[in-house]
Amino acid sequence: VLTEWGVKANFWEVTVRCSASCLLSAMPYAAWVYASSYSNIDSDGAPEESSTESAWAFPDGLEVGQQVQYLSKVHSASGFPRYDRKRRGSLISNDSQIFAVGEVASINDNIVCFTWAGAAKQKNRSAWSEATPLMAVLQMEPGSDRQDLGRGREERSHKAQRCDEYRIHVPAEAWNMVPQQTFVVTLTCLDTSTGGQIRLQLNTIGGDELDVQLPKDSAVEALMQTVAEQRQLGPGARVCILNPDGELLEPLSMLWS
Repeated sequence: VLTEWGVKANFWEVTVRCSASCLLSAMPYAAWVYASSYSNIDSDGAPEESSTESAWAFPDGLEVGQQVQYLSKVHSASGFPRYDRKRRGSLISNDSQIFAVGEVASINDNIVCFTWAGAAKQKNRSAWSEATPLMAVLQMEPGSDRQDLGRGREERSHKAQRCDEYRIHVPAEAWNMVPQQTFVVTLTCLDTSTGGQIRLQLNTIGGDELDVQLPKDSAVEALMQTVAEQRQLGPGARVCILNPDGELLEPLSMLWS
């Protein structure tokens, strides 16, 4: 995969754990998700709760040099004791999230390390701003438990679980805060299909094959958008389509003529 991340940020290590799941069509997309939650009511009847969800998504599969997208969400809330009649039943909540992009630096047994190119953060409903990813260390070993703590309960998955159905969704505002990727593919085959469609086959620099179907009157820019969506490149990503001779196809040129 050809990427242009710009100046890379410092190096943070992240460890993820594997378990079986399904793939997205023929794409090697993979994702791991870590989740934990806690809730409790103290002796005065005041509730408190917290939860964390962190996800690592690999649009091109988990391999050294491939891209990674990271999203972490943290929620906390606390209430008031039963004798506070005016505020009893209400909660004070705080929510934050951080989004980062980078690439896989190394895979050693059950440890995967990343080099991050950039990150964005949001506190409650404030505007997104540039951020520095926090260090997060997980291990590729299964394990989960549930602890009863008196009147409280804690649910924690010790490691990130593989969940290839997971998709990272952040607004364009967050994507604009991080370096964007340039993704290059070569159009190797173009055939007519049924129902006024054309079938296109493309190869990535890494050797992966993409199969796409589009209306026969589609321009190259429609293929660029489809590739970006299939590969989860995010808004603003630059997709370059080359013909078999290595020439760049112009976005407004027609695919079939």
